Parts: sequence; C-alpha cells; structure tokens
Amino acid sequence: DVTFHKIKLNINHNTRFLSGSVETNFKALSAINTCSFDLNNSMKVDSVMASKKKLTFSQISNKVNINLDKSLKIGDLQNLEIFYRGSPRSSAFGSFSISTHGNAKSPVVWTLSEPYGAPDWWPCKDDPSDKIDSTEVWITLPASFVSVSNGLQKGTIAHADGTKTYQWKNSHPIAHYLISIACSNYQLYQSSFTYNGKKMPVDHYIYPESLSTAVKNQLD
Repeated sequence: DVTFHKIKLNINHNTRFLSGSVETNFKALSAINTCSFDLNNSMKVDSVMASKKKLTFSQISNKVNINLDKSLKIGDLQNLEIFYRGSPRSSAFGSFSISTHGNAKSPVVWTLSEPYGAPDWWPCKDDPSDKIDSTEVWITLPASFVSVSNGLQKGTIAHADGTKTYQWKNSHPIAHYLISIACSNYQLYQSSFTYNGKKMPVDHYIYPESLSTAVKNQLD
C-alpha cells in the first residue's frame, strides 16, 4: 500500500535525458521480504537505498525487483529510494514528451501517463487501484523553464549552473498515472473563485503567445 512518493527529476531537454530518484513510503499488506516497481527497460536503475544501506536488486522485463534488508510483517512500514537515469520513451498519449510551441519554437516538456505510461519515466507501482496518499515532485531544468506539477508550489531553488528547481506538494489521494509535469516559458495568470463567501485561488500557466486579453476574459 503506497502512501507517499517524492519524485526528483533533473531533465536535459536538449539530449532528452532524465536522471532522478523516487522516494517511496509503503505499508506491507502481507509478510514480504521483496518488492517490485514498474519501470521501462529504457531507464536504468543505479541504486536502491533504505536506511542509508544499499539494497540488492535486479532489473528485467520492465520490472525492478528489490530485496529488502529485513522481512516485513503485515502493517509494517518501509521507506526506500530508487536512483535511476535514461532516455524516457513516449507511449500512448505522450507519456513523456519534449516539443516546442509558438513562432519562437520555445521548448516544452510534458507528461501524460494515462493509462499505462507512468513507468516510461519513473519507477512506480503501475496499479491505479492503489491511490497514493500524498506526493511531492521536484523538477530541475534551465531557469528559463517554469515547471508545474500537481498540488501547490512550495518553493524554488536557483542553482549556480543556471538551472532552477520547482518544488510541488500534493496532499490529496492520487492515482500514480495522474502525477504529471508541464514545463515551458509559461506566464502565470492568477485569478480567483468565490463561493458562499470563500475564495479559492485559480492559477493558469499559459504560453506567452496565447495570453491575450480575450483569453484572460474567457478564463475569468
């Protein structure tokens, strides 16, 4: 039973290369001493860590099979982190896509994993019946990108090499295939929605060439 994922992505959009890690918290539903994650073979796992120890693992047939360092009983909790890299493939509706937009051909990186595309770009349990309680997604790209994911933006980190990390946190149950990113030279247009005296912010991330007065009026 997966309860939490923290996905950290470092993306080179020019070479279509991704290096990252996924931290996972889960609860054992039966007595186990192994677990497995789904990950397309185009992505290579470098290591798996738990409690500062390296775990042994094998990667075959689009699966990462991990030997835990201890046996778990029903209800026991486990935390581990998978470090991986590679060139993600793009399947179905564009599970991991790099493209351009506008006359300036500005780059855009986006994902759309439904229904079975999540393992193309991150190690997950490819089972939509097990919703994840909460998630974090950290995305690092050149600072010209505004990087968006699920939930609320919690912060940014500027790096000396000219890249920038956007940190997002989602606090609601979510199916793994709905975890997504969208990264480009977006402009942020902010509005709000009021109902029964309560106000909710509504943020729109828009391609700059599309942000006209007519579009703002339509969004309002």
